[in-house]
Amino acid sequence: MRTLLLATAVTLALAAPLSRADDTKLPDIGSSAGELLTPARQAEYGGMMLRELRNYGYLLDDPLVNDWLNTMGTRLGSNSAQPQQKYTFFMMKDRQINAFATLGGYIGMNAGLVLTAEREDEVAAVLSHEIAHVTQQHVLRGVERAQRDQIPILLGMLAAVVAAQQAGGNSSGDATMAAITSGMGLMQQRQINFTRSNESEADRLGIRTLARSGYDVDAMAGFFER
Repeated sequence: MRTLLLATAVTLALAAPLSRADDTKLPDIGSSAGELLTPARQAEYGGMMLRELRNYGYLLDDPLVNDWLNTMGTRLGSNSAQPQQKYTFFMMKDRQINAFATLGGYIGMNAGLVLTAEREDEVAAVLSHEIAHVTQQHVLRGVERAQRDQIPILLGMLAAVVAAQQAGGNSSGDATMAAITSGMGLMQQRQINFTRSNESEADRLGIRTLARSGYDVDAMAGFFER
């Protein structure tokens, strides 16, 4: 579960903010995703990740930078879809342009992203996008989706494999491999579609949070384009 949660968090990074979703409806925040982990457990996992990052020297522990980031993040969080949510913002030393959100309201931003931004509104645009990932429980929903899809797809793969073996002949081995490959491809495609939906949703809610917080909403499109 730990590995799966951390891997899912990677899909919430800024790497795909321009993807469009087929389903643009807002989800029901009261969905069963929240039953996977309690808020306390989510905070525990997020804190564990932060300790590991600090242990390996990945964090930029500068008091002035941290104060600036948390002041901006708190301002955005209080104007988000869930103002009661607690957040922990931190800066990474990495020079790549990226940011990510994970369990418990922990949101990390790379130094490279700040250095690339031309004004604070652009950094706030990224933070508001990541805050939306937290308020919409995208990590937990991703895990839940993977668990829900895995069983029927695996059963379908098994049925196809059995049918291929019963057919016999020299082509049965190829048919078996094709069935397995198709099933794996289907799972991957469904995860890609779900990730695109998450990113589109985070863009929509993020720009709303940006506007409520008094930042320039055009900063989101401008920075993502650059």
